[in-house]
Amino acid sequence: GKFEQTGISTLWKWNGSGWEIYSPLKTIMDLILKYGITKAEKVKTGEGFWINATGDVAVNVGSGTEYGLEKVGLDNGWNLVGVGKDVSVSDFNSLGSIKTVWKWSGSSWQIWSPDTNIMNLISNYGLTSIEKIDKGEGFWVNK
Repeated sequence: GKFEQTGISTLWKWNGSGWEIYSPLKTIMDLILKYGITKAEKVKTGEGFWINATGDVAVNVGSGTEYGLEKVGLDNGWNLVGVGKDVSVSDFNSLGSIKTVWKWSGSSWQIWSPDTNIMNLISNYGLTSIEKIDKGEGFWVNK
């Protein structure tokens, strides 16, 4: 889809080792390139991305088949992921061996892990565990 819409300052995506950024604003894009940051050219199926908007913006990123975790390929380390279907914590088992899943929920992080010791730490420190991830939400997976 195209992101040349009013109210969008930047689009950020993680490429496995660093950030890629795109801006429809020439002045911002010039700064991104000046500082040697890679320009985000494409967001692939299963990749998550962040949009910095100046207000509420409806973003049309194209159409196609809705997909879930079955289209997600993970590298070792941190992965920013996005899917087109709701995800329950039991669905994370299909991702293979993972350490943690993190999602931003308005004002704080929510976390899930298949490791009961980590889940106990989450509870002991008063952190919130993930109940589900709604379609369209980006989330981090540490593999």
